[in-house]
Amino acid sequence: MSFFQDHWRQLSVISILAFGLYVESVRFNYVLDDSILIVENKFTQKGIKGIGDIFRYESFRGYFGEQKDLVEGGRYRPLTIATFALEKSITGDKPSVSHLINVLFYIFTGILLYRVLLFMFPRARSALSESWFFSVPFVATVLFIVHPLHIEVVGNVKGRDELFAFLGEIGGLYFTFKYLEQKKLKQLVYSFLCFFIGILS
Repeated sequence: MSFFQDHWRQLSVISILAFGLYVESVRFNYVLDDSILIVENKFTQKGIKGIGDIFRYESFRGYFGEQKDLVEGGRYRPLTIATFALEKSITGDKPSVSHLINVLFYIFTGILLYRVLLFMFPRARSALSESWFFSVPFVATVLFIVHPLHIEVVGNVKGRDELFAFLGEIGGLYFTFKYLEQKKLKQLVYSFLCFFIGILS
């Protein structure tokens, strides 16, 4: 049986919990840093045509029009901003779509975190156990999902950079565990790619 078939109860609880907590954000508008990276960013507002510039310059260039040393070394997070540009081309300026995408990515972070924790706590892999809801991977993932620290990350569209960074890191860890289990070189390649995606976020 597949991972999703074996753990459908756990994954359902994690997904419903994350969706239930943050679905209200779909009604929110763009706020705070969203202006810098989305609403008033000339590269993002070009849509797909602006993606080249997004990868060419540091993250604040599209807003300020020139290099601003607001933080030491500047900021380079092109992948996240490129998704905003892609959204602009496909759906226009619709904050509800951006917020929904963040919620879906948050659900995915919960599922991936649970999967990685199963590697770290192999005794909990028996999904058919009657006490699955007391297992370390499940409890830790639920605590992660409900932690109030994540409100800003999920509720603020700009917070997608943190979601992507976490997904890159946890994805890299997942494929590292897969490599240790299967000894296939492609798993290390996937691990590197995930980590690189996290860095670009």
